[in-house]
Amino acid sequence: MLPGDGRRCAGEQMAVDESAAVDFGSRTRSRPLFAAHTNAGQRVARGSMYYGEWRLSELGSPIKPVINDEKIIKAIKALKDDSSAGLDGISVKILKLNIYSLIKPLSHIFNLAIATSTFPECFKISVITPIHKKGDKSNIENYRPISQISNIAKAFEKIIKKELVNYIESNNLLSCTQFGFRPGKSSEQAIATVLSYIYNSFENKKKCATVYLDLARAFDTIESIV
Repeated sequence: MLPGDGRRCAGEQMAVDESAAVDFGSRTRSRPLFAAHTNAGQRVARGSMYYGEWRLSELGSPIKPVINDEKIIKAIKALKDDSSAGLDGISVKILKLNIYSLIKPLSHIFNLAIATSTFPECFKISVITPIHKKGDKSNIENYRPISQISNIAKAFEKIIKKELVNYIESNNLLSCTQFGFRPGKSSEQAIATVLSYIYNSFENKKKCATVYLDLARAFDTIESIV
């Protein structure tokens, strides 16, 4: 967790800013969260912030930014205005109205997360809303969970996703038959490819067979610790 990780180097004491503790039960829960974020740089400077057994100053000073201000601004502006706020209560409207005031602390947090290979714990906290899919409403298996994460985390994830997609696409790491969740690809192209293969088989008097798979509860099969 970026602000206030409780671990410290052996034999040394970590200074904890009690006012920066995130109290989600408070009506002003957004304020202490931002306090924790904006004070992160000051705590790094005075050597009071640690990641596991590593003092952040050991990473080098200053940390070379990987995510620039322009990328953060684009990511926040791309967020939907009607997106629900996460547990921190910070709406997309608040982020957009204060984007230029928040850009520096957000840039520090995002780049610090990358430099330390650490995804902030406060970004992992979600508000889970069960949505009924079908069948008996008393059966919990008939509900689909909707996760509402922090809008700051959404902006961070958008930036990371774009960088990953650009790298994967530019290095041709995906199969040419992978059509889902790719820019410039669609289900129509997938259908056209399959039909083309079938027609070519018929024209060449070859046998053709297709196998269609649909994984039940596919998301639940993903290893959660990845």
